[in-house]
Amino acid sequence: MKKFILSKELLIKNINYNDFVSKLTGDYNIVQDEKELKFKWGNIEEKEVSYFLYNETLDKYDTTNLNFNLVKAKISSINHDEIIEKDVPILVLEDSINNNIQLIIKGDNNTQKKIRSKLLGKYTSNTRVKNLWKEHEVEIVEKTFDLKFLLWIIKMYKDNAELAFDNFKFKIVDIFYISDNGIYMGKMKRTGHGKTLTEDPIIKAIISSIETIDSIGIKIVFEGGEIEFILHDTGEIDLSPETDVRSPVTLRMDIEDNPEKILFFIKKKVLGNLFKLFQLEKNLNEDIKLMKLDYLIEMIKQLEELSSEIVVDELLKGLYSKRIE
Repeated sequence: MKKFILSKELLIKNINYNDFVSKLTGDYNIVQDEKELKFKWGNIEEKEVSYFLYNETLDKYDTTNLNFNLVKAKISSINHDEIIEKDVPILVLEDSINNNIQLIIKGDNNTQKKIRSKLLGKYTSNTRVKNLWKEHEVEIVEKTFDLKFLLWIIKMYKDNAELAFDNFKFKIVDIFYISDNGIYMGKMKRTGHGKTLTEDPIIKAIISSIETIDSIGIKIVFEGGEIEFILHDTGEIDLSPETDVRSPVTLRMDIEDNPEKILFFIKKKVLGNLFKLFQLEKNLNEDIKLMKLDYLIEMIKQLEELSSEIVVDELLKGLYSKRIE
């Protein structure tokens, strides 16, 4: 199975962008096991990602640029008496409406924990760093998208819908991963591509009846590329190394800062536009209900092929009557 590039998120409350930048001075060294470990911030850098945007007036695609801010944090650890120093790229997104800063960190839970503790003053014994951030709550994001949004994305795939918002056109061409960490089926995860996954009777059962989907794998195509990622209900994104953006130049995952560019592109253009489209839905509850019934009917049809039991026919009759109501 391919290894996804992980990202984690932190939210710093009650702070604007300029105040955040002014606090990137909490650098320090600590001695552990007679070895000196470094924790420090780099400088904020402005980066740019380019993509194709449809020009309706001229009926052609123009190159459009998005600017974003990136900072690299240096964190150290000890592994078998060896000091491991790592530069961690962090996207810095400003939420001026709520006066928050959102940090998107390339790395796993351990990396997120070290940034939160060592450099943002949460659960640290370093008085200077703690005082620097004491007026601001640093939180791990628990929930960004609810179940309805994740189910709506699956519906857009099932409907083979062409999606467009703000002249950005794209299409969901695959749902390749679904995870359910709920109480009904434990830690259920299914992976596959195309019909391998969506035709899975277990997945149909999950979508039709279980209310605890917590992440889905999505593949989208658009003018100039394709992006494959896992979206968690926390808003966190895990990127596939096979992601390819060719607009107007190819962004390969082995180039140092391209994952951050693609993460930003997904946040701003893909998820941003998906969520806006989702909010425009008029009959959302009814449409999702019908989709779930359809999945249940399809699942029972598959069972019918394997069984001649009358109970299957009776189940289908009841479900079809609900579908028509």
